[in-house]
Amino acid sequence: MFKINRENVLIVLLLIVLILAIINNMGNKTKNIFKYGLPISNKVIIIDAGHGGIDAGTSGKLKKTEQVINLEIAKKLQQYLEQGGAYVVLTRADENGLYDKNAKNKKRSDFAKRKDIINNSHADIIISIHQNYFSESKYSGAQVFYKAHCEVSKDIAKCIQSEFKNILNKNNNRIEKESSEYYLFKNSKIPIILLECGFLSNANEEVKLNNSEYQENIAWAIYKGVLIYYANFEKK
Repeated sequence: MFKINRENVLIVLLLIVLILAIINNMGNKTKNIFKYGLPISNKVIIIDAGHGGIDAGTSGKLKKTEQVINLEIAKKLQQYLEQGGAYVVLTRADENGLYDKNAKNKKRSDFAKRKDIINNSHADIIISIHQNYFSESKYSGAQVFYKAHCEVSKDIAKCIQSEFKNILNKNNNRIEKESSEYYLFKNSKIPIILLECGFLSNANEEVKLNNSEYQENIAWAIYKGVLIYYANFEKK
């Protein structure tokens, strides 16, 4: 028995060394998810790709619309989350909007459908993906908005904002910001955050947002932020 116990201890120690080595390499391009896969096992996470259908959202000089970019990032994020053990619900999985085609106010119909999906999902968190635009092209940088008076939303937002800086742009000094203005923030019963992944009005950032590898980095930053939240904040 003693020999078996010693062997078991040795195996455990080797596993710990392996996990620590993986943690140290979390930032590299292999994007190893072994260590951080556990905290989100069996979590239900909604990814809301903003806009869709006749509502294309904003666009820059390259003319690729926000609704397309939102969905591309959403699907990349979906892959990471599902590999980590989460159950993912997409509010939309293609370019179509969620509105009733016979609705007079399609925007209102679309929002109502998203609200129904969210509030009937029993999800743990909602991640709504968008792109920013401003009349002055000098502004750039990803930013996370969280639902006012919701500590879970705030903590997740902090984690993701930190990873946006670490992974996408170390010079991005934007901070997570509270909001009560968004429709889904007002109507969701579940912790929710909204991500403005960058500015399509900024020429350099627009090029990045159109790039598949950069979109992967955005998805990875979001994913890593969610994992860090569940590994460190949830039980506090």
